[in-house]
Amino acid sequence: MIVRLVNQVSKEFLKSWVRFVANREFRQRHKRIFQVHPENRSPINHNVEKNHVKLWIALRNDINLDTLRLCCNLSGKNIPEIVPEEVFASDIQRSLCRKQEKIEYLGNKSFYNRWYPGNIFPKVFVHNIEGSFLDDQYKPLMETRLNKILEDLRYPVVIKPSMDSWGGADVYFPKDKETLEKLMTGKKNYVIQEKIQQHEFFAKYNRYGLNTVRVNLYRSVVTNEMHYLNACLRMGREGSLDNLTAGGILCSILEDGSLNHYAVDKYGGKYKKHPDTKLEFSKESSIPAFDEMKQLAVKVARDMYLSRLMSLDLCLDEDSQWRVIEINLFDIAIRTAQWGEGQPFFGPFTEEVIKYCKLNPWWKS
Repeated sequence: MIVRLVNQVSKEFLKSWVRFVANREFRQRHKRIFQVHPENRSPINHNVEKNHVKLWIALRNDINLDTLRLCCNLSGKNIPEIVPEEVFASDIQRSLCRKQEKIEYLGNKSFYNRWYPGNIFPKVFVHNIEGSFLDDQYKPLMETRLNKILEDLRYPVVIKPSMDSWGGADVYFPKDKETLEKLMTGKKNYVIQEKIQQHEFFAKYNRYGLNTVRVNLYRSVVTNEMHYLNACLRMGREGSLDNLTAGGILCSILEDGSLNHYAVDKYGGKYKKHPDTKLEFSKESSIPAFDEMKQLAVKVARDMYLSRLMSLDLCLDEDSQWRVIEINLFDIAIRTAQWGEGQPFFGPFTEEVIKYCKLNPWWKS
């Protein structure tokens, strides 16, 4: 009896702590956003705000209107199903992705090509796994052979962490062997892979680095089928990578594959044109082979068992083949759909997600 009571108190404390941290994080983030663009904090239709609170109070009693107002003011659309970011972080994602400790290995870039043959992921020349070097066939590399591989590489290449990398951190594009070796020094758990040449459609927006499409997917708690939710085009600017945190911008992709009429940066700034190339964002520009991209994303995600929520980063290469650059299983960013197009992150699955998370909260597992 005492043990059960202690466990219950511990879970209640953990729930309260997680919510406190999420509230603090997004309160600070939204404060900064509204300092830069105060117009995005303006109240919207009273009934929409009222229905928003009524909907999400099923999961939490303290519903903040910042996310709703930000998304609606950016998009001009008033939709109460917009997901509050702090509720997603503290309650929804944890309830849908409660197997995190069991699926962490699925995010290891060293294993992508082993699971998915057929040139879907970038070719890896060298793996470093816990300090040990392996070749593209996962055979151990002695120093002499490793050195020969590095000499024969077609530069530039990409070196990036194989695990725990977010926002483009520690991703480099060395142009020669000497630079690559410096980047390898003192590190472990990384991959050295090809630098994919992107399709001209994407290159025309920004030729530095790689412009990718972020695709969000959801495995239904009702049918267990994997579904495409939404996508956005991520682009670098002023020499940055395409991640928002690195200085990039994103443009939502509409249901028919065309681009939304504006892009946004990490502070909610809107761009009708790419700030560098001055190319307009509009429905006149459509993502090439859009249906093929969605099919590939669902195919890859479907095999990521135990995961109900994930995002994939894809690019179209110079040979018009879709490639998957990375699988993201944790800390999914829901703003990619909600900021850019004003659409609820879960779309038609919103009600089933709320019902599931209400009946199966993560702290009761």
